Amino acid sequence: MDLVQELNLQDFTEEEKNQVLAQFTDSLLKRLILRVYDKFSADEQQEFDRLAKSGDNEKVNKFLTDKIPDLDEIRNEEMRDLAEEMKSFLAATKTE
Repeated sequence: MDLVQELNLQDFTEEEKNQVLAQFTDSLLKRLILRVYDKFSADEQQEFDRLAKSGDNEKVNKFLTDKIPDLDEIRNEEMRDLAEEMKSFLAATKTE
């Protein structure tokens, strides 16, 4: 998915694009974690929390892909939903 195209950011400055894309990435990560966290057992939640605090993204990603077999599908759904929400928000702020 080309987020610049999808979110209609072509007319934004590079700084604005980077800011929107960083916000998108941060929001997507939070949404993914919220969506899959409840699928973990209590022990898995503790392990995930420990890995997340360590800051080792590679281990976090491996843990998620090992524990959530449909992670790619969930990620794609959340990306589409978030892109639609951000597109609406950006369009509304552009007209104000």
